[in-house]
Amino acid sequence: MSKILIIEDDPRYKAMLARLLRGQQHDVIEASNGYFALDVAQSYLPDVILCDIELPEMDGFAVLEALSQQPATADIPFIFMTGHHDPEYFRRGMNLGADDFLTKPFDMTTLLAAINRRLDKHKQRQQQSHEALDELRRNIAYALPHEFRTPLTLIMGYAELLTDEHGKNDPELATIGQSIMEAAERLHRMSEKFWAYIETDILASQPAGKRRQFRHADTQAVRKIGLSLAVQQQRQGDIHFDIQEDYAPIADEDLARISRELIDNALKFSQPGTPIKVSARSDIGMFRLTVSDQGFGMSSDEVKRIGAYNQFERPLRQQPGIGLGLAIVQRLAQLYDGRLVIDSVPDHHTHASILIPIPLQLNWGGLDTHNVEVDTR
Repeated sequence: MSKILIIEDDPRYKAMLARLLRGQQHDVIEASNGYFALDVAQSYLPDVILCDIELPEMDGFAVLEALSQQPATADIPFIFMTGHHDPEYFRRGMNLGADDFLTKPFDMTTLLAAINRRLDKHKQRQQQSHEALDELRRNIAYALPHEFRTPLTLIMGYAELLTDEHGKNDPELATIGQSIMEAAERLHRMSEKFWAYIETDILASQPAGKRRQFRHADTQAVRKIGLSLAVQQQRQGDIHFDIQEDYAPIADEDLARISRELIDNALKFSQPGTPIKVSARSDIGMFRLTVSDQGFGMSSDEVKRIGAYNQFERPLRQQPGIGLGLAIVQRLAQLYDGRLVIDSVPDHHTHASILIPIPLQLNWGGLDTHNVEVDTR
């Protein structure tokens, strides 16, 4: 079903066109003058516009010119209807961007053929545009991490040389080398996170059969990742595990990425000395990984706005990064028909969980999934 706007001041002719098009299962809206048609087009956003040239107050040429100046309506296929045979009408209309002309009277076959041609051509342009954007995104996604990795490897190598070799005899050089190393490692983490986000975006756009198929990750990997991150933050005494000896219905690298992002967030946004709990278990056809902390917390509005490059209260908290962590977790969960669930109270606690249904061949279960579920009490 296509949405068609008819702009025609002759009520009988307009009613006839509307009846014929509705009989072909099109969704039709009607306008009797140009000024009203502009408002309708902006709110209705039709797939095709049929417009008479001879309209009171504002003729069809003025309608087309006005619509072509608005981004929302500029690309809508526009077909003029006229009883005139003057070539000047055609030239003027085509110069303004009209897609076709129908000379009255015309039959139903001619009308439908003109509409279908414009719909097909418009869909082809949209498809080509989407394909071009997808190709650009893929090229950027694959090129940027490589372009970051190569110089960063060199920088980190020289920084290590300054710190370990020359720094033995020159403490100032050692300090400089360490600062360079820390900055390079931060850039490296950021580029790897960016790559992970783009990769999930590419995977999500593919048919399910072309996504990762191996779904048998060892849940004990969650413990290893959590301990490693806690040691880096000198908070190994704060982290506690409840990991069921089991396998998760997810690829190893995806479980590792999800665990790393959730645990890193808990460490980053809670004070040393406060507990962080990590649990992973399967129950009633569902695998659940939960990371809980007693840190800054999030409001319900912040949870709803989880997305790429979106950080909350950055000036206040001065957290590093570009706001990709939870967006990556959310997208990875969606790849397995799962969801990210966040229960959080500001300045009290955050429980971040992923829930992934266990495939029927492994267990009975199912899940009516959503992107994010919020529970802020």
